[in-house]
Amino acid sequence: MSKNYREQANQLAEQLTPKNKVFFGKIQQYLGLSSIFLDEEKLNEQIYQIAVDLVEAQSHGERAEEFFGQDSQAIADELLKNTPPSSWKSRFKLVTFIVAIFWLAFMITDFGGSKVATINPLFYAMSIIIVPIYVGLFIQMTKKSVYQKVKNKYLDMFKYGMLPMIFLGISGYIATFLPNTWNFTISFPYNVLIIGLFIVIMLICDISSRFGEGWRWLYRIGALVGCCGLVQQALYYFTTWSEEKITFIGLVLMGVIVVGVVKYLEKKEAR
Repeated sequence: MSKNYREQANQLAEQLTPKNKVFFGKIQQYLGLSSIFLDEEKLNEQIYQIAVDLVEAQSHGERAEEFFGQDSQAIADELLKNTPPSSWKSRFKLVTFIVAIFWLAFMITDFGGSKVATINPLFYAMSIIIVPIYVGLFIQMTKKSVYQKVKNKYLDMFKYGMLPMIFLGISGYIATFLPNTWNFTISFPYNVLIIGLFIVIMLICDISSRFGEGWRWLYRIGALVGCCGLVQQALYYFTTWSEEKITFIGLVLMGVIVVGVVKYLEKKEAR
């Protein structure tokens, strides 16, 4: 039912004038970013109702600001207060999924960053705590930018491209201080096969829209990051470049991929 509300709201949005569409789009994006631990069906129902009211007001010649008021963020915040939280089961599944995605990203850095992959199970256990914190901070930062009056494209590039790379870098630095009691290694060709399997899994999830349409961009980023891992492995075996240089190239490629995908999605939404 939640998906139906979302699709119907998107269809109604196509009937809006450009200015009203921008007004509705900001509310929709702001609420969507806030829905991670809220009842998704209830929230999408409220977004749909806003679209219905806005189309009705527009048919009477009213603009969105005249009907809802100038402060659409205040309206969105009020709706969030009245939206019940999601079930603990849903939260657990979501957190598990997010942590799993980051585990796969960490594995790509492990498998692509050197000829032999060294896995530290303690690091992956630690990430169960730090990943949700990072995701929460990232969502809050993105939410604030929705109603930001002056857009800064360089700040967006940092937020979407460099910030995830910095997070991975800091996480990797922390990992150097963890005990290596349970460390184990995976060498060629098994490391390359695992990267290839990761890419296949991401593409299958993308095609099947697993967990909903909203996650497809994440699968595509994952598949492209996996390709970066394969590029790094190729550089190790076909060039004499240093490990530091190849790692730097991999991080730059990952940043370019993230920024490129985000910009593509922004242009697609603006059409």
